[in-house]
Formats: sequence, structure tokens, C-alpha cells
Amino acid sequence: MLKRNDAKQYKMELVILDNLVPENHLLRKIDKVIDFSFINKICEPYYCLDNGRPAIEPECLFRMLFIGYLYGIRSERRLVEEVKVNVAYRWFIGYDLEDKIPDASVIWQNRIRRFNGTDIPQQIFDNIVRQAMSYGLVGGKVLYSDSTHLKANANKYTEAEVIKERQDYIDALNEAINEDRLQHGKKPLKFDGDETKETSEEEKEDYFDDKSGKGGTGGVGDAKNVKMSTTDPDSGFMHRDGKPQGFFYLDHRCVTTDRNGYRQYKCKNDRCVNCPRREECLSAKQITKSLTRHIWEDFKDEAYEFTHTEKGKHIYQRRKETIERSFADSKELHGLRYCRMRGLEKVMEQCLLTAAAQNMKKNAMSVA
Repeated sequence: MLKRNDAKQYKMELVILDNLVPENHLLRKIDKVIDFSFINKICEPYYCLDNGRPAIEPECLFRMLFIGYLYGIRSERRLVEEVKVNVAYRWFIGYDLEDKIPDASVIWQNRIRRFNGTDIPQQIFDNIVRQAMSYGLVGGKVLYSDSTHLKANANKYTEAEVIKERQDYIDALNEAINEDRLQHGKKPLKFDGDETKETSEEEKEDYFDDKSGKGGTGGVGDAKNVKMSTTDPDSGFMHRDGKPQGFFYLDHRCVTTDRNGYRQYKCKNDRCVNCPRREECLSAKQITKSLTRHIWEDFKDEAYEFTHTEKGKHIYQRRKETIERSFADSKELHGLRYCRMRGLEKVMEQCLLTAAAQNMKKNAMSVA
């Protein structure tokens, strides 16, 4: 006989929250391996210590954000609702079963008012990497890099604003790279829009010499549907050792160098007019043959050459197992396919915290 149990029973129980979280739970492993105490220290300068209403601990707020990035919860409103009903989530942020979970607006207001314009996300990412290094998970001998596209969150910027923000980011990246070069006793690489700085042979050898302990050898992949700059087989023109030459050679002295660092070489008009292969080389609207080459193209040529060696092929093949796999996980599992917020600074925060969450996960799975 089937009997329905419609009566609801209410009883008091003594519950220890720690006993409700399984020993093999990911958050328990992360909490065991990662030291989050540094978050309060780096955020302390942005809080008033002697007056005002008591603030929610910054470590708690960032632990909530890490839960969202770890489990691909894109909405912070939904994140708050998930934390309310998930015992493991409550345990991870240090809240009991009946404690009130901070509202999503608390996260927004802290981002807008307190941490706006700061490098807190960058410091968090850096600290997690340093913890990985302390566990021996980062060797530092080979560096893999790649790029990926994110779908924008209703990007309404004008073209000029997008170009400016992109240039600001490139400038900041170049500054960081040159700071590292200076720490290793190497000269910084610099290109000014009004003048071109030639790179000496000594600097090039220092940059690509992996035996000196200062520089490194780079490898890059072949761009799809793009010809390498060192040769133009359709026209017979080639570029070697800084001097374009071919079936009919271009002028060795470049005509101009634009603000993006590209040198432009052109043939003299009489050469193209009298050339027997004019129809093969030029279109109907072209008058003379021209070739552009970036001032740093020699570095790319060195990288391409290294990539086609046995060592370079082995290292390049490893990209599938390292950086490409990491990007795939970040998009499929951690919500990086779409930008959650608008603006370059906020998207940078999303990328840094996503990468930090991935590194936490790797640390926990490798060490715990």
C-alpha cells in the first residue's frame, strides 16, 4: 500500500557546517591550498579603519566572485541566490546557514566606488601565480601566449574611444615588457611615431640568445591566408638582410616610415613601365611595385625560423595542451566567452579573475 507523507515535521538539529561539505569538494581543496589572507591586506588602504559603518570583509566579497568564476555563474544576482542555498558556497565564504548573504549591489558599489581605477584584480592574479610558483608548478623556462576573442557586452563606444583604449593597453603592455627587460640588464625596445630607432645587431643577439640567461628564443605560428613578409613569390620580389631584391629589385632606401612602424619600398617608375613581367606583378590600377616591412620584422623572421626547427616544432605543438586548452576551459567552463561588463578596465578585471580562478583550480588539483 502506498501511503503519502503529507505531514511536515519541524525539529531542531545541531548542525556543524564543516561536516556538510565533502572532503573531496573543489572548494575545500582550494581553501586548503590557497592563502586568501593577502586580499584583506591589499584592500585595506581603500577602507576607513576608525569610523563609519562596518564594511563587509573584502576577502568574503572576492571569495563570492571566485565561486562565480569557478562555476561559470555569469550574473552576480544569480550568484547571490546560489550562495544562499548552497551549503558549500556558504562554507567557502565563511557564512553560517542563517547568516545574511551580501546583496549583489554590494559587489557593484565596491567595484564602482572603492576599487575603481585600482590594480586590485592584477595584484590578486599575481599573488595566485606566486603561490603556484611556491608549489613548484611554474617553471618559467618556456612561455606560451595566445589571443582569443570575447563577445562584447553592448559595446557602444565610438571608434576613436576604442582606438584610444586599445593604444593605452598596448602602451601599458610595452611598459611592462620593457620593465622586465631592464631588470635583466637589457635595453628597452622603443618606437616613436616621429622617428625610427634602428635595432643594433648586438641588441638582436641579446634578445634572441637563450644561452646568455637574459633573453629568450621566440616562436610564432604561421598566420592563415597571410604571406610571410620575407618573400613575395607571385611577383618574384624577396626581402633578405634588410635589402629588398628580386627579379627586378626595389630601391634599397625606403620611401617613408609610417607612424605604425612600417617602412615602404617602391620601384622607380621606369623599371615597372619597361618590365616584361608587369602584367604578372601589378594590377591594372597599380603603377609601381611597392613592398612594406615593419621595423621589427627581423625579430619576427627570427621567431619564424626558430619555429621551424625541431625544438621549435616541439614547443609550438605543446600550445594545444597548454594555452589553447586553457582558453577553451575559460570559455566553456568559466564564462569567458562573453564580456560580463562594459569598458576595457572591467573586462580586464573579468579576464584576470577568471585566470586567477583557473590557477586556483590547478593549484588545488595538483597539490591537495
